[in-house]
Amino acid sequence: MAIKRNDRQKLRSEYPRLLFHGLRSVQLMAALAVFGIMAYFMYDLHSEHYSIPWIFVALFAISGVTIAVQIVTMAFYACTYLSPKFNVILNAGITVLWAVGFGLLSFALKNTLNKACDIKTWATESGVLICHDYKILWVCTLVALVLTILALGLDIYADLRGKRGIYVLPGSDKSAFDMEFVRPHEIRKSGCQV
Repeated sequence: MAIKRNDRQKLRSEYPRLLFHGLRSVQLMAALAVFGIMAYFMYDLHSEHYSIPWIFVALFAISGVTIAVQIVTMAFYACTYLSPKFNVILNAGITVLWAVGFGLLSFALKNTLNKACDIKTWATESGVLICHDYKILWVCTLVALVLTILALGLDIYADLRGKRGIYVLPGSDKSAFDMEFVRPHEIRKSGCQV
C-alpha cells in the first residue's frame, strides 16, 4: 500500500514550521541522550552481574517510546498530514510517562543529587564518575520532560489555530444545503422564503 504524498498547497500544516522542527529536534536529542545513558548503565550493570533497577528499565522504555513516536510522526508530517489532535493524544501520553519517570528517578536519586561529586564523598574515581552520570541522567530526563510539555503546548496551539476561521452553520441553515441552487429572483417569484 503506497502512502499518498502530501500536497503542501492543498493541505497546509497548522504548525509554525521553524518552532515545530526545532522543538521536535531537541526533544528527540534529549530522548536519545536518556536512551543512550540507560543503555550504557544497563549494559554495564548486566556485564558486572548486578540486577538492573526497574527505574532504569522504565526510563529506557519511555525514551524508546518517545523516539518511536517522533519517527512515526515525522513520517506522517513528511508524507501525508500530521493532525494536531492525533499529536496531542500522543504527546499527552508521553508527557505522563516522562512525568512519572522523572518523579521516580528524582525519588531514587534524592540522596545522590544533594551530595557533591568528589573523592571525599564517593571514595573512588569510578564513584565520582557514576555520581556525574546520575546527575547528567537527571538533567536529561528533566529536559526531556520540559520539551515534551512544550511540544504538547504547541500541539494544542496548532489545534486551536486550525479551528480558527471555521464557520459552523446553525441548525436552521443546514437545510439550505439540501435545496437545489435557486436563483434569488426565482425565489422571489415563487414566494419561497429561505
